[in-house]
Amino acid sequence: MPARLRIALIAAIAPLVLAACTVASERSDSPDGEAAPEPGQDQAYQCGDVRLHAEFEADAVIVHLGMGTLGLSLDEAASGARYTNRHGDEFHTKGIDQAVLTLAGEEALQCRATDQLPPWREAELRGAGFWAVGQEPGWMVEVNNSQTPALEITLDYGERELAFDRISPFISPDGGTAFRAESDDHRVELHIQRATCRDSMSGERFNATVELRVDDSHYQGCGRFLRP
Repeated sequence: MPARLRIALIAAIAPLVLAACTVASERSDSPDGEAAPEPGQDQAYQCGDVRLHAEFEADAVIVHLGMGTLGLSLDEAASGARYTNRHGDEFHTKGIDQAVLTLAGEEALQCRATDQLPPWREAELRGAGFWAVGQEPGWMVEVNNSQTPALEITLDYGERELAFDRISPFISPDGGTAFRAESDDHRVELHIQRATCRDSMSGERFNATVELRVDDSHYQGCGRFLRP
């Protein structure tokens, strides 16, 4: 609940140390190290500024990114396991610990396995429908109007936490999705637009721009739709 949200906020705003690490070698030391991941296996990766969670199936992989989710099918490869789609996206694993992510029209990114799921993926697995983050000062939001609390907000790098049992959806003046919540002490509005957004600290891209209003304070950030 609020404590876990604080932990997720710290993970989201911490410097991406892995991005500065030495790039893993293209090949493992033995052919066994390049075997395809087992069906049912999943793994989080850090690929430069990009964080992802991969779920492997018998002949496919589901790649969860800040920008959305990719479904890729197993394809031919000289080594490792290579997954592609018709749009030009590719995820090429070398065992489970190393991979290369190539998004259509962009440069390939070297990926290294990590034990830390992306915070938006953790929120999705908890059942949240929308997640957002912003910086300076750091804040985070989870929205799920089918659970209680329906709206959880962490502000000021985890120093302040707000939770609302009920939220009211409405259409914002610019046509975007918005939510409103009130308590005896606070009034909150969350305005969401489906547009590419790049986090100012990590450089990670998301599929929504967000404005959070808490009483008289306004915050700008990025978000991810976690459900269709």
